[in-house]
Amino acid sequence: MSSPTWQVPTDVPGWEPAILGENGVDQLADQDGCQYTATLNPAEPTPGVTDAEATEQLEQGYIWSFDPSQEPQHEQSRAAVRTPEEGTVEVRRVDTAHTDPAGEQYRSVMLLRVLSADSTQLSLLYTCPASTFDQAELDQLLSQTTLLGVEPSDL
Repeated sequence: MSSPTWQVPTDVPGWEPAILGENGVDQLADQDGCQYTATLNPAEPTPGVTDAEATEQLEQGYIWSFDPSQEPQHEQSRAAVRTPEEGTVEVRRVDTAHTDPAGEQYRSVMLLRVLSADSTQLSLLYTCPASTFDQAELDQLLSQTTLLGVEPSDL
């Protein structure tokens, strides 16, 4: 099996590629201030720590990255990203509402997973001003995004 790679859609109406294939980052942006970002980062394996435990640590780090002055509100759940041949990789999902330093309300969805066997942290982030957040649009983007180079797996 090859290294994990995101395959993100690049021809979605209303979205333009902002970054493609730079340092493990692919990003699309739209005219409403929304961004859809797929990242792959190296992960140092920790002996005796399962993927589920490492993913939970990554999830907590993401949650703690918000400044309390942004009044973040988080909702955590599980989700899945597609692999080829209709398989899926289970991930953690964090829905967040927060206020940026200028006072604008934002909503975001972060999907996270650590794949220890591949020494990889993967994430997908959809973030928008709260007034333009669109769950149907996110669902469309996710349905067109595939994680290549990994076997389907649960947490």
